[in-house]
Amino acid sequence: MKFLLDEMISPTVAQVLRSKGPEALALAETEVARTGFPDPGVLAWAAERGLTLVTYNARDFVPLARAWATEGRPRRHDQRGGRRTACGALAGERRVP
Repeated sequence: MKFLLDEMISPTVAQVLRSKGPEALALAETEVARTGFPDPGVLAWAAERGLTLVTYNARDFVPLARAWATEGRPRRHDQRGGRRTACGALAGERRVP
């Protein structure tokens, strides 16, 4: 699984994760941070690249994830062990067996 850490999470966290094995990218390390994408753009950018967005900003991203589910927009699902992506979890989806 590959992660995109939202703006409130330090790039140092991404560096530590990378040193332990998982692919992780901090938003601050991307062109997205320099262009000032709004939250819907950040979520779309992550989804287009197959990244699971990690954020503390549930207030903004829960409604976005629900809207994506309502619109039938594709989201990545990790089928291993019945896990689901954070986006799917935020949208209230059930575990996928």
